[in-house]
Amino acid sequence: MKHSVLLTRINETPSCVLSANTLEIPEKIDALSHDIWREEVQRRGTHLFDGEIVSVASIDANRIVGRRADYRWLLAQSKDNSFFKWSQVRPLAVTGLLFCREGVIIGHRSKSVYQFPGLGELAPSGSVDLSTLDSSGNVSLKQQLMQELREEIGIDAGSVIEVEPLAIVSDRESQVFDVCFTVRTSLRWTEIQAIFGHSGSAEYDRLELLPIADIPRFLQANQSTITPLTLALLQMVANEQTMQATTTALPVEVRGPTRTAIIVQARKGSSRLPGKILQKLGTKTVLEQVIARLQMVENADMVVIATTTQRSDDEVAELATRCGAVVFRGDEHDVLGRYLGAARAVDADVILRVTSDCPLIDPALCATVIAARAQTDADYVANNMPRLFPHGLDCEAFTRNALEQAARDATESYDREHVTPWLRRRPEIHRANVVGPGWPANQQRWTLDYPDDLAFFARLFADMPADRVPSWQETLSLIHQIPQLDIANAQHRVRIAMANDPAAGTIVFRSVANTRIGTGHAMRCQALQTRLEFLGWRCYWAATNETFDFLGNSIPAHSRIVLHGDDPTAHARTIASAIGYCDVAVIDDYGVEKTFATALRAFCDKIVYFDDLADREMDADIIVNPTPGDWAHRYASINSHAATLLVGPEAALLRQQFHARRGARLPNLQKNIALPPVRHVLVAFGGVDPLNGTGLALDMLAAHDDVAVDVVLGGRAPHIDTVRSQVARMGERVHLWTDVADMAAIMMQADIVIGAPGTSTWERGCLGLPSLLIGIAENQRENAAIVAAAGAGAVAGFLTNEPRDDVAARLAQLFEKLRASAAQRQAMALSALDLCDGRGTQRVVVALLPARPLPGGGKLKLRIVEASDEALLMDWQREPETRRYALNPAIPSAEEHHNWLLERLASVADWFLIAEVEGEPAAYVRLDWIGEDNGRPEYLISIATARSHHRQGIAANLLRAVRQLAPGAHFYAKILPDNLASLSLFIRADYSLAADGYFHSYPAQRKEA
Repeated sequence: MKHSVLLTRINETPSCVLSANTLEIPEKIDALSHDIWREEVQRRGTHLFDGEIVSVASIDANRIVGRRADYRWLLAQSKDNSFFKWSQVRPLAVTGLLFCREGVIIGHRSKSVYQFPGLGELAPSGSVDLSTLDSSGNVSLKQQLMQELREEIGIDAGSVIEVEPLAIVSDRESQVFDVCFTVRTSLRWTEIQAIFGHSGSAEYDRLELLPIADIPRFLQANQSTITPLTLALLQMVANEQTMQATTTALPVEVRGPTRTAIIVQARKGSSRLPGKILQKLGTKTVLEQVIARLQMVENADMVVIATTTQRSDDEVAELATRCGAVVFRGDEHDVLGRYLGAARAVDADVILRVTSDCPLIDPALCATVIAARAQTDADYVANNMPRLFPHGLDCEAFTRNALEQAARDATESYDREHVTPWLRRRPEIHRANVVGPGWPANQQRWTLDYPDDLAFFARLFADMPADRVPSWQETLSLIHQIPQLDIANAQHRVRIAMANDPAAGTIVFRSVANTRIGTGHAMRCQALQTRLEFLGWRCYWAATNETFDFLGNSIPAHSRIVLHGDDPTAHARTIASAIGYCDVAVIDDYGVEKTFATALRAFCDKIVYFDDLADREMDADIIVNPTPGDWAHRYASINSHAATLLVGPEAALLRQQFHARRGARLPNLQKNIALPPVRHVLVAFGGVDPLNGTGLALDMLAAHDDVAVDVVLGGRAPHIDTVRSQVARMGERVHLWTDVADMAAIMMQADIVIGAPGTSTWERGCLGLPSLLIGIAENQRENAAIVAAAGAGAVAGFLTNEPRDDVAARLAQLFEKLRASAAQRQAMALSALDLCDGRGTQRVVVALLPARPLPGGGKLKLRIVEASDEALLMDWQREPETRRYALNPAIPSAEEHHNWLLERLASVADWFLIAEVEGEPAAYVRLDWIGEDNGRPEYLISIATARSHHRQGIAANLLRAVRQLAPGAHFYAKILPDNLASLSLFIRADYSLAADGYFHSYPAQRKEA
């Protein structure tokens, strides 16, 4: 069941105080409320309440700040939603979950009331007025509840034996906030009926008794006939019953002070593929494959199969026991309750959640997720926020305490069926994410739901080694070697959610990939697409069949626009007919003519070129070139008009994996810790390597049998067979990786990299890797010169025009010299770090946003925060106005500020932006990632405007700009009750206060979710 309410449990009754600050509404709006009031009086009679109520200004579990509000404002607001932006009435109410000896009391509302007429709700329930207001401005919520109990049902306080706070609940649609209590009376049901018949309010037609044991059945049968608040609170009662029942302890042996259990949900039933986990893959069933892999996770103590109590799952339980797993059996539908029961049964402190239909689950990746939870001290860690690993490697580690909280407080059926959505979105849960490799690995489907999936796995397991469990990267390489596997279940592959908000940005990539140039162009386009798609942009690809055939199913069918023929104008029309108007078109194909871009302008706002040649005519608004140099004059001579240039390695479009790994490598290099001897060399010349630089490097390394070597090459590279033979001759110390996805992970193992000065130059720089370079294309000369001049690497030569033996000799000399000098390698590593910080994709994303005109003139433009902004940000942090309304009013020290900024710059998931007005910094906005809600990112937003730019409309435009940046995101904001300017600002931007104390802004198309 899906509620419109948000619920926060409380343990004590929150204080409720009226603020002296009031929100003034315009006379015109006030007059409108009078008109609506008079109409309602004529319709409903003069008995209509005409007084003041309490409107919530801010709220948390301990304190409510309210303001006086006329009831007629609320009435007007209920008739016309636009009225809320001026009145901001959020009515405070109290609700009692009334227990008598036989069960819970449900009141059925009269059909004449204006809110929820005819529906069932918990009684008593009513708005908080000022009748209990004391001289200090405090309102007694318990006293208000007792008044409602007497007025609505007729029960006096003397018949109440207990009143305990339960929860604060907000309704997103009505803006009503309820403070809810459990109320227990000594009266029997028959006595309550008699009292209600004599003294009850006409607000209810009748009362109903609901026995506690019948609550689950009642919830299933009455979802549309009771109020959302009632649904949520009754589910909480059901949760309590579940938690009391899940106390069975199992006899298990555990190791270590922290017990980590891998809990796998498994059942035989499946609507799409019945009995799927008992299907055979090789010599074992799917379930046996999963259990065997999970038993290899080094930092876990046990594997628990959490199956159902249905007789049909006896076979599952028996098989799991034979495999050495612990078995727990629980409710078929309440999987969250089943997980809690399993965790309690084995007394687990930490749980790793895995599903039983993922037979390729990777033990090392599971261990990484468990370790990340310990390292970050997070409540919850996953590897799919966003999904950058193949679907089927998903795993989530969380604490027992977090699971207990979710099982107690999650009230939606979706949350209880899928176990962790509540943990992924609640702001009080501290979350972290393990970053995956990204495209094209994240297009893989490795989970079992359909017959096509079963055929995929059957073919794959037939070719997998029988004597060991290969890593997920080895599995991916094997899949690329078997053409049938790339298409086996393509139609069921996970579709990355494309935004359906009409306001969401649309971008189309005109790119190229083939056996001649490899996947470099596609890779940098996909680095940008991955960022934009996660934010909620609609992303499409326009290319020829040659490109789509080469890339295979790594470009999903739903995002393809196939271009036929050679007519650039016809290509533009094809794109327009497929997607209509688009915001941005990216051209990353050196063979595309200027006429294509010019023709596309009739359907597109902004044209972006990815380029590093400057050798042809262009029609660009933005040009992205990662090669340093003085490009302005060259582009001015070939571009049809002035363009924004993003030039140098700071604009290199790297995948998130490199930025994430940089944070782990940076501290040790900057501390100048002595480097160990060279034990590991990486040879990587790109996916194609047409001149076989790989073979040359391996010939040189054959003489160094004390060095382990990783070799990276595309599975369809022209010299792959020759390289395979060389690797085989060199023995086990050399490993060939084909079609590598997580390149950053392999790079992190290397002491020295031997490769080409192509696009991977900036990847090596981001990770601070000393490089020995061999050119395999003429357009790599500029990069090679830059790396050498920076001291980040040494160039052995170019195979394009130098004798192979000469290049090989220089490579051997350079390798011996670099291997002998740890100091030189240290200097190279630090110089490489300065080449590229890995944030180029963020810079390009922000550059796509248009400048926004301000009411008083001038335009506002965003950029990302840089390290050079440290002093500016510190000055803004010191401003009294900033500190006055900051959640932490203390001014940070210079050291605290420096460390804080370094942490912000190292973050892969956050967005930290400066707003400039005509080139002058005027404000900042921070989007701190806090979680994920059903595929959409969640950010905590904060804004600060420089004093010199107050009251210029900058903050309002910033809110619009970040919504344009992230149309699919869910934003949270925390605003102090006395900050009237910010309250008004966020309300007018459609942020709504909720029971968790945050103001929320949902994507336009997802408000009903």
